[in-house]
Amino acid sequence: MAAINGAIQEHKEWRRIGHVMAEENLETYTPDADPTVLRWRREDEERQATEKAAQTQAAAAEADERLAADHAPAQVVLTGLARAGLHDLDGEDHQALQHLAHLDDATLHRTADWLERTRTTALRALPPRPAHRRPPPESWTRRS
Repeated sequence: MAAINGAIQEHKEWRRIGHVMAEENLETYTPDADPTVLRWRREDEERQATEKAAQTQAAAAEADERLAADHAPAQVVLTGLARAGLHDLDGEDHQALQHLAHLDDATLHRTADWLERTRTTALRALPPRPAHRRPPPESWTRRS
């Protein structure tokens, strides 16, 4: 039964290729001129890029967890960075956190407090959102 299914799939593929050659007015078949093959390649590249991004994100999360577990003082700074809205840390950031973790607790807490104050100040500096008020019913246009 598997041999029959394989032959059916091969037959479908040859018919598809014949259709592409007729549509594209080709004398010889080349996968580079086949829109379906190009779509398959594009989808494969997108899938690979998505997988790579997921792996990179997982590795970064693992590094964050390892850093937090290894250096409890660094957790104070990580929390301050997260509250300040800085979530994506690269290798240099982790290296800086390791250096900060060797400082005394008072300096670490002052750094975290400074990050929190910076965030609060930045949020206050944002322009206020305009208040949208619904017009009173008297101003509504009535349909006849």
